[in-house]
Amino acid sequence: MPVIVVAPKDSSYDKIISNIREVKARKGVIISITDESNDGLDEFSDYSIKIPSTINLLSPLLTTIPAEESCQECYGRIRLKQKIKAG
Repeated sequence: MPVIVVAPKDSSYDKIISNIREVKARKGVIISITDESNDGLDEFSDYSIKIPSTINLLSPLLTTIPAEESCQECYGRIRLKQKIKAG
């Protein structure tokens, strides 16, 4: 099961890394969204989406766009599989 992780380099970063390790231990697929200067997640992530580094106030706006696009893509694939099964 894929898990999308928004991982800004802030006070919650160590907790996020701990959660990623737990998901990986259970064979989960990690899709991380983080700023372009954060290379620390590359070793934990199966896929990584880098956003431009910015002030903390704008970070939620920049991370929402790739998260929304990823969800729409997954939903589209699920609907396609359902249509194929239905005939």
